Amino acid sequence: MDHRELEQLFAFDRWANRQTLAALRTLEAAPPAALSDLLWHTLAAADNRLSRIDGTTPFEALGWTDTHTLETIAAYNARVEPKSVAVIAALPAARLGETFEYRNSSGAPFTNVVADVLQHVILHGVEHRAQIMYEVGKLGGQPVELEYAWFLREPPPDA
Repeated sequence: MDHRELEQLFAFDRWANRQTLAALRTLEAAPPAALSDLLWHTLAAADNRLSRIDGTTPFEALGWTDTHTLETIAAYNARVEPKSVAVIAALPAARLGETFEYRNSSGAPFTNVVADVLQHVILHGVEHRAQIMYEVGKLGGQPVELEYAWFLREPPPDA
């Protein structure tokens, strides 16, 4: 995976998170806590994994204990988006194949390859956003198409 591909995948990830937030806003009532918390978790996981790679402190701890409103999720997303841009932009190509050590949110030690963790961030988001879209449709909202091909057909200006 090269730098350009990573930038494009993370642009897709940012776009898909914004689309998911917009779909949640189509529900008549506030989304069930499980759905808003799932999007929060997706953002927090990305924040935490990017922090492990660049050695910074995440904005938020990775957890499932709090319920978040769409407004707090949007505000958190506004912090995570530029972080993803900055981390990918500052990451030297040589570092992508390097391994690094970290502790997960439970404190267990792990060693992974940088590019593998970045790819996991993208795939983790795809999994949870698909779960959210399924539920949005069942709840009478307007689910949106979040496939990568759709993003490539009409990428947003920041892609």
